Amino acid sequence: MSIINLATVRDIARVAKTPLDPRRFRGNLYVDGLPAWAEFGLLGTGLRIGEVDLHVLRPIERCRATAVDLTTGGTEVNVPGILAAHFGHLHCGIYAQARTPGRLKVGDHVHLGPRRSLPYVSQGLTQGLTRAEIVSAPRPARVTSVSRPTATTTSVEFEDPGPALSTARPGQYLRVHRTDLDAPGWRNYTISRAGDGPSRITAEYREGGVVSPWLSGLHEGEHILVSGPFGDAVVDTDSDRPLLVLTAGIGITPALATAHALVTARSARPVDFGVTAKWPPESGTLLELAESQGLTLPARCRAGVCGTCAAPVQGPTAYLVDPLVESRDGHVLLCTSVPAADIMIDES
Repeated sequence: MSIINLATVRDIARVAKTPLDPRRFRGNLYVDGLPAWAEFGLLGTGLRIGEVDLHVLRPIERCRATAVDLTTGGTEVNVPGILAAHFGHLHCGIYAQARTPGRLKVGDHVHLGPRRSLPYVSQGLTQGLTRAEIVSAPRPARVTSVSRPTATTTSVEFEDPGPALSTARPGQYLRVHRTDLDAPGWRNYTISRAGDGPSRITAEYREGGVVSPWLSGLHEGEHILVSGPFGDAVVDTDSDRPLLVLTAGIGITPALATAHALVTARSARPVDFGVTAKWPPESGTLLELAESQGLTLPARCRAGVCGTCAAPVQGPTAYLVDPLVESRDGHVLLCTSVPAADIMIDES
C-alpha cells in the first residue's frame, strides 16, 4: 500500500505556489506529524498503525498523473516537473507491505519499529525493480566526517543505508538533495571514494553558494538526502589500453577515484594524469596555483633557495624573484615562478 506524508505535499505546494489536493498522489494512507520528506528515512522500518504491522519498502516515483487537478481535470501544476527541477528527484510517498491483518481508522497513531540494515537487499525488496530504480531512490545518508582538505574544497564522508554506493564505479557521481530552500537545492558531486566503508564526495567550496557552504557546515551524525550513483563515464580497470585522464578544477575528484580504483585492482593499465587550470594573477606562483587545485607538490623553503620544488615545465615562465639555486635545463622552481603563456608542468 502507498503512504503519503502530508507535510511533503505541503512542501511541494510551497514550491508550486498553490495549494495541492493530497489525493493527486492516490495514496492508501495519509499521515501527518512527520517533517517534510522524512518518510524517505523510514525505508526498511517496521510500522504499527492501529492493529496493522507494516514494513516500509521503497519510495514511490511519481508519474504525469499527479499533474491532474481532481476537481477540474486541468494540468496547470506540473508536479513531476516541480519534483525534478526543484528537488532533483521524482519521488513522493512510500510503499509499505502489510505483515499482519487488522483494522485501520482515521486518527490511528503511527508507531515506528526497528530498522533493518540494507533495506533494498533484505527480504527480496528489490524484486521487480531495475537497478536504475534502486539507485534513483532518495534516502538519508549518515554523515561520518566533514573536512576541508584545501581552502577551496570540502570532503564529506557518509554511510549509505543501502548497498548502491558500495558498488559505485570510478567516475560516477552522487546527487545531494537539500529540501529547505526556495531555490533548487540539489547538486551532483563526483564520488571520490566508494567500496567498503563510508563513501565520500569532495565539493568545491563557493562562498555564497547554495549547497557547498551547507555541506561544509555539516557535522558527524547528521543526515543528508542522497541518490545515486549515476553516470556511465566509468573506467575499466581490466583493460590494457593506455588511458589519459585530463581534469580541470574540482574535476580532479574523478581522477583521484580512478587512480584509487586502478591501484586497488592492481591494474597494469598504463595511465597518464593531467590537470589544467587558469592562472589569474591573484593565484600567485605556480606552486600556489597547483595547491589551490588540490595538488600536493614537493616544496620546502618557498623562496627559491632549496630547489625542492623544481619541476619540468614546457612553455615560457618568469620568476617573481631571482632564485638562489640553479635548476636543471627544462626545470623551473615553482615556488617563485609564474606562467608567461600556456604551460604544462610534468610531475610524472
